[in-house]
Amino acid sequence: MLSRQVAAKLATHETPFYLYDVELLHQTLESLMTMASRYNYKVHYAIKANYDPRLLQIIREHGLGIDCASGNEVKCAIEAGFDPKTIVYAGVGKRDKEIRYAIEQGIFAINCESIEELHVVNEIAGEMGKVMSVGLRVNPDIDPKTNHCIDTGQADSKFGISYDEVLEHVADIQALENI
Repeated sequence: MLSRQVAAKLATHETPFYLYDVELLHQTLESLMTMASRYNYKVHYAIKANYDPRLLQIIREHGLGIDCASGNEVKCAIEAGFDPKTIVYAGVGKRDKEIRYAIEQGIFAINCESIEELHVVNEIAGEMGKVMSVGLRVNPDIDPKTNHCIDTGQADSKFGISYDEVLEHVADIQALENI
């Protein structure tokens, strides 16, 4: 708990404001990275959770990658000094210029939400003379039995490609030369 002295000092600040326990953040990240290294895992921080530059600096210094859900988040991660090879660009509704920017920056991967998006990334990468690493977000069609506002793994979700659609397009996906 905060001491009365600290609480009184905080009462002088205009609200809303954010108070971060940076020491706790360091301890948490050290523990996380120790465990991740045991299994050779690469951990990516979802920048949408908080993109405060001071916190991003600490997160970057601890060696985490970044998971971005928009082109603006990719730009923010680059500007915060993250190595592009540690950036993954996920999310629906990517614009061509955002995909182009991500490829120009040499990010690690673009997660594709549809077969059509795979074709778009392939085409843009080809125009740029590049080969882009991609991930496929496969929709498992599982009912998570949770709040309907946050369930994203069912067939009617806008997120991901169904197993059947992936299997149906395997040869087509394998023929894409720039992903």
